[in-house]
Amino acid sequence: MSDIFVWIISNVFTWSAGVAVLFGLILKPVNMNRYANILRFLFLWYAGIAFLCSGFFHLFLSKLTATAIGWMPSPFQFEVGLANWSIAIFGFMAFFKKNNYFWLSGILAIIIFSVGAGAGHVYQLVENHNHASSNSGLILYTDIFVPFLMLFLWFKGCRARVTENKF
Repeated sequence: MSDIFVWIISNVFTWSAGVAVLFGLILKPVNMNRYANILRFLFLWYAGIAFLCSGFFHLFLSKLTATAIGWMPSPFQFEVGLANWSIAIFGFMAFFKKNNYFWLSGILAIIIFSVGAGAGHVYQLVENHNHASSNSGLILYTDIFVPFLMLFLWFKGCRARVTENKF
C-alpha cells in the first residue's frame, strides 16, 4: 500500500494528466468540442491540482522534494513552489473561464516553465548522471509532452473560434 501512495505522490503530473484526458473523453462537453473539453480538464487536473501539489511539496517538504529530484535542498525551491502555485491558480481559473486568449497565454506559460524544467532534468541526467525518479522518471516525459499536448488541443479545439472569443 505504501508503494502505491509513494507512486501517486511521486508521479502527480503523470496521473493527473491521465485523469484529465479520461474526464475530457468521458464527460460530455457543454458548449465546446471534445478537444477543448479535454484541454479544460487538463487545466483543472494537470495545471491546477498537480501544480498545487508540487508547489506544496517544494514549499513545505523541501528536503524530501530535493532528495526525490536528486538535489540538495536549495532556497530556489521556494521560488519554484511559488511559480507552481501561480500556474495552479491559473489552471483553476481556466477551468471555469472559457476564453481562447486566456487559455493560450496560460498554455504558453506552462510550456516555458515545464519544458524548461524538462530541459533541466535532461541536463542533470546527462551532465551529473542524476537518475533520481523525480528527475529522470516519468516527470521528464510529462514535462515535455503534456504542455505540447495542451497546445495541440488548443489549436484543434479553440483556434477555429478565436474570432468569436468563445468555444
